[in-house]
Amino acid sequence: VTYFKVKGNSENFFVAGRNLPVWVLVCTLGSQCLDASSALGNLDLAYKYHFWDGAVLPLGLGLSLIIVGLFLAKPMNEMKPLTLPDCFARVYGEAAEIVVSLVTLVSFIFLLAGNLVGCGKIVSFLFGMDEYLGIMLATFLIWLYSAAGGLLSVAYTDVIQAAIGWTGFFVATCWIQQNMPNHAGVSPAYPLGDRPSIGDGMADPDSYDPIPNAIFFNWATIIVLALGNCMALDFQA
Repeated sequence: VTYFKVKGNSENFFVAGRNLPVWVLVCTLGSQCLDASSALGNLDLAYKYHFWDGAVLPLGLGLSLIIVGLFLAKPMNEMKPLTLPDCFARVYGEAAEIVVSLVTLVSFIFLLAGNLVGCGKIVSFLFGMDEYLGIMLATFLIWLYSAAGGLLSVAYTDVIQAAIGWTGFFVATCWIQQNMPNHAGVSPAYPLGDRPSIGDGMADPDSYDPIPNAIFFNWATIIVLALGNCMALDFQA
C-alpha cells in the first residue's frame, strides 16, 4: 500500500511527505525506542546484573525524545532536509557532508545488526527455527517493506508493532511479577545480589563492588543514548 503512496517521490520515501499524523508519530517513535536490541538488552541486563544496568536504556532513549522535542524538531523541520548529512552540508559544506555520511553509515550498521539479531532471536523462538535462519528471515522482511515504501512503510508498520509490543510488554510484566524472582540472585560478579545496592547503583562507586566501573558505563550509556539518538533525523524532518 505504501509503495503506491510513495509514487516515486523522494520526499515521500525519505520523510513520509513531512505530514504524518501526530498519533502515528507517537506510535512510531515509541516503537523505535523499544526496538528488538534495546528491549531484549534491557530485560537481559536488568535481570542478569542490576536494576540500573537495564534502566539506563529507556532513560537515555526517553531523554533523547525530550531533547529532540524541545530543541531540534522544529529547526530541523524548517530546514527540510532529506538526510542528516544534508544538514551538515548546508551549514559546514560538502566535506562535512561526506564525513557525517561515513560516520552515520558505520554507526547505523551496528544499530541495524543489533536489531536484526534481536528480531532473529524472537522469530526463532516463536517458530522453533534456527537462530541464523530467523535473522535472515527478519532481514528479508524488513528490507522488503522498507524498500517498498520507505519511511511511510516504517511508520505505519511501527503502529502495528507498537500496539502488539506494548501489549506484550504489559502482559509479560504482569506474568513475570507473579511467577518469577523479582531480582537477580547472588553471583560471583555481584556477591550481594541486587537488592542491597539498588538504591545506590548510580551514585555510590562501591555499590557494585568488585566492579565499580559499572556505574561509569551506566552514566555513559544514558549520555550516549540521550545525545546520539538525536541523530535519528527521519521523523524530525
